[in-house]
Amino acid sequence: STVNIDTSVIYILDVTNNNGCENSDTIEVTVIGTAPSLSYSIENDICQGSPLNFSENSTVPPGNTIDEVIWNFGEMDSVFTSSGAQIYQDSGLYDGFLEVSTLEGCSSKETFNIRVHPKPILSFSTENYCPYEEINFSASNSYDVPLESYLWQFGQNGNTGLDSNPSYSYGLSGNYNVELIAIDTNNCIDTVTQNVYIQPAPVSDISILNPCEYAVWDLTDNSSIADTFEITSYNWNYGDGTDSINPVQGKFYENYGEYTVQLILTADNGCMDTTEQNLTVHPNPMINYQVGPACKNTWTTFENTSTIPLGNLAASNWLFNLQYNYDEINASIKFPTIGIQLITLQSTSDQGCIVDSTFTIEVQKELRAAFEVDPSALISDIPILYRNVSIGADSSYWDFGDGTPVSLNNNIENSITYPTSLNGSAIQVELMTVNEFACRDTAKNTYVMNEAFYDLSLETLFAQDINGYLTVGVEIQNKGSIPIENLVLTLKTPENGPIQENWSGTLVQNENEIYVFNAHPSAYISTQDNKERFVCVEAQGINTMGYMDINFDNNTICKNIEGSGLVILPLYPNPTSEDIILSVLISQPSTLHIELIDQSGRKVLNQDYTENFDAGIHEFLLPFSSLNKGIYHIRVSNNSEILMEKIVRY
Repeated sequence: STVNIDTSVIYILDVTNNNGCENSDTIEVTVIGTAPSLSYSIENDICQGSPLNFSENSTVPPGNTIDEVIWNFGEMDSVFTSSGAQIYQDSGLYDGFLEVSTLEGCSSKETFNIRVHPKPILSFSTENYCPYEEINFSASNSYDVPLESYLWQFGQNGNTGLDSNPSYSYGLSGNYNVELIAIDTNNCIDTVTQNVYIQPAPVSDISILNPCEYAVWDLTDNSSIADTFEITSYNWNYGDGTDSINPVQGKFYENYGEYTVQLILTADNGCMDTTEQNLTVHPNPMINYQVGPACKNTWTTFENTSTIPLGNLAASNWLFNLQYNYDEINASIKFPTIGIQLITLQSTSDQGCIVDSTFTIEVQKELRAAFEVDPSALISDIPILYRNVSIGADSSYWDFGDGTPVSLNNNIENSITYPTSLNGSAIQVELMTVNEFACRDTAKNTYVMNEAFYDLSLETLFAQDINGYLTVGVEIQNKGSIPIENLVLTLKTPENGPIQENWSGTLVQNENEIYVFNAHPSAYISTQDNKERFVCVEAQGINTMGYMDINFDNNTICKNIEGSGLVILPLYPNPTSEDIILSVLISQPSTLHIELIDQSGRKVLNQDYTENFDAGIHEFLLPFSSLNKGIYHIRVSNNSEILMEKIVRY
């Protein structure tokens, strides 16, 4: 037993055993000092590896001095200090004591128990490891002590979490150091850092050009994945109720409209990526056409009447018999042969959608509109004959350009007389023909309406001596608008009387013809006279329409066949009482001087012509009627020659 004493004292101890025997002893106790009164502070529950704080503040009465403090925490070594910290490396239940001694040899001792809880050994696991995927974290303690609080550091942008099983999404693949600080129910704490590898996900990268209906799409697939991983599956949703797996080619849409194409990629690490593209499928043109009647060598019309539900038609192309192309909406072509012809029509929309259609037509026999006009030049007030020489026509329609309505006219010949009011106007004459196959052909020509006038001209005279006889030819030209059809030609030479011959034919305006006389007058030239020998031809038109020749000066032509001097053509009539026309033939350009001299030698006319006259016939009017009756001489001279002729005024 324990007895507290604070003064010296004698104790008697009596002891009796089981047999009833007794004995006694006397103990003298001397108090040498006062034991310390213990006062201390220590935690009874601590975590492994955490500091156990301890301190004591024991006291003794005055006259006593504390000499030594001993702490023992149940381990081999004791600590001789009043306060401090003790760290347990191992968990368990430890028996400890505190003993305080004085210099006087007194001491106080007290025992205690320390429960050292095991420190948590943390770890965590993850589920999922792909970018943009919720990574599930699950913490665990290797000891069977529940964890009570958590602090997660996810290693990205300072983001944290407090849940026991948090989820976190990483936007990029890579390695992330994730730290977990957890406290268990014993209030013990541990920290663990683990590397979390976010594996690369496939990158879905597709580009699809907006297609046309039934056209295979143009797909560009640049999808990829980093490192050594591979894309294992492609899951397509085409937005039209169809889908497929893995890369696809040859996809087309049967109906135009808006579609959303979705592609889901899965790699061999299980990571996925999804992309969507909005797609516009453009409509194809709906081919339609109209074909006009088709006959050989007439224009067959082809009209593109194709339509499109949305947008516009941008281009058309016609291909005829695989060789003739026309980039037009509507086309016309003349087929050179009859029978079956192969036609292809291609229509293109403003979005580049193209549709072709091939068909055949049968070309019927030829229809050709044609007409002849007589005379070929239109002349007012003169009947113009139009002759229909068309081929294969069943019906004909004329427009004569005179303002009369176009009407059915199947006459082979039509005579039209145009009024003078149309002189100078452009007259378009058109003949329209139709056959039994409804083919049409038109012939048209534009004419200038000419004023009716008559102008006969002899242009060139040919005279050749062949074996003593002259062969004479003359060039006849129509300078008028009225056709020349009949002429009386008179051949004159000084030694022969007039020789008349008739010419017939048709000369329209500006046409000419060489006429050779059937007569061959003598080519004899006398050496006894001093006159130049000449040949003249006169022409007189027989105009049944009553038009006068507007220029008689060109109805006569002469030629000096002897030399190159002056020639005074025969004066006619002679004698005369009228004014006379003097005709002078010159072989080369020169000036002329004309004098009229009466019987007394007096000059009644003295005329100089200083102009240089061209070679040919020149006529001069002499006022003969104003002179007195008598005999006169006409004298004509140039720079080198003088000629004289006698004429009688009665």
